[in-house]
Amino acid sequence: VYDDVLSVGLPEGTQIVGFADDVVLTATGCNPRQAAEEARRAISVVQRWMEEHSLSLALEKTEMVMVSSMRLGHPRIPVRVVDRTLWSQRSLCYLGVQIEDHLSWNPHVRHITNKAATVLGALQFMLRNHGGPSSTRRRILASVATSIMRYASPVWWKATKLKCNRRLLNRVHRQAAKGVASAFRTVKYECVILVAGMPPIIGLIEEDYRCHERKRTTGGTSKDIRKEERAETFRRWQRSWDDSANRTGASRFVRWTHRVLPEVEPWVNRKHGLVNFHMSQILTGHGFFREYLWLKKFTQTPDCTQCPGVVESVNHAFFECPGFSDVRERLLGPVTADTLQEHLLHSQDRWNQIQVVAKTITTELQTRWRRANVDSDHF
Repeated sequence: VYDDVLSVGLPEGTQIVGFADDVVLTATGCNPRQAAEEARRAISVVQRWMEEHSLSLALEKTEMVMVSSMRLGHPRIPVRVVDRTLWSQRSLCYLGVQIEDHLSWNPHVRHITNKAATVLGALQFMLRNHGGPSSTRRRILASVATSIMRYASPVWWKATKLKCNRRLLNRVHRQAAKGVASAFRTVKYECVILVAGMPPIIGLIEEDYRCHERKRTTGGTSKDIRKEERAETFRRWQRSWDDSANRTGASRFVRWTHRVLPEVEPWVNRKHGLVNFHMSQILTGHGFFREYLWLKKFTQTPDCTQCPGVVESVNHAFFECPGFSDVRERLLGPVTADTLQEHLLHSQDRWNQIQVVAKTITTELQTRWRRANVDSDHF
């Protein structure tokens, strides 16, 4: 019986659609007043049908929004329904999507990013840098926030063309990636998502749209379409990653991460290796290296305590400093910054060896820094 309401005869220019027990009635007009009158007539038809079937409208749950391109602000238009007057609102939520009166998707983006940030806040105690679950389990937890932001994205994906919306989405996604990678909070977005193995949120939203359009227009299996479009997402991500490192004015730390992790897809799709707090410092350069601490004004000099006059960068500490030569000779072997990714991806055993070196070096550097009586709560 309920489905019959979707096929009642409505006035021209009006349409009714439904999902579960949520029904939307749309009416068009040359101006807000005409659209409101068409909506009133259509609602009267639906109301009569419901009365004939001993049903009634839940007027207290009925909302209305007047979608218009008129630049006259928000038009407050009334529509009489039975014995009650409905006034148009700035926006309404239908099936989890915020629909605004000028079809600006910024309110929806703000809504989903706030919701995702709340979820991440609730999970924050599990995504701390020290301890907690493995990066694989962290990625599962972070995927909850990512799914919230991707919900119904083929409908509103064009909102990502606006810088303000991209900033909102990237900010929350960066928070999720930081928790997955156990990284310092200062790591740039493009670096932390790669270390965490999480494709850019904007790229995922665009991928969702491409999959939806191909499924709608050309058919094909969802699995095959998704596989092909994910490959395209990786190609775009690789170009963006190369551009980030090669552009004029790129951060030294972005260049470093690109140097040790130049290839996106092999890294993200690897079958072994979990990133932790120590490995993250090596891959990003944001860690207890005196060069980084000096840039953040936590030390008086960037020089290595073991090598006077030499800047203690991540490259120096991990590959050059004689103070760590024993552990390097024993476990690291002939690895350089340019071949680090290759060695990490070689096998689980090789990954474990390199991770031990990373833990040994970063733990010692952290201990030295703490001995200097510098507060480490900033991290």
